[in-house]
Amino acid sequence: MKDTALVRMTINEIAKQKNVSLDMAFDLFYNSKICEMLSDRETGLFTYAPQDLAKMAITNAIF
Repeated sequence: MKDTALVRMTINEIAKQKNVSLDMAFDLFYNSKICEMLSDRETGLFTYAPQDLAKMAITNAIF
């Protein structure tokens, strides 16, 4: 299960880094491999900072 605060902070960070709306950042995050991987506790991604998750989501987005 995803930590909603971490997801929220990551989406805010994507919006900031990409200079896009929160709606667009939301879409980018949920269409990224990172979102899927964040659901898997074995990846350890839940321990990453939102800034790092945002960079990975931007890099790995299908968007």
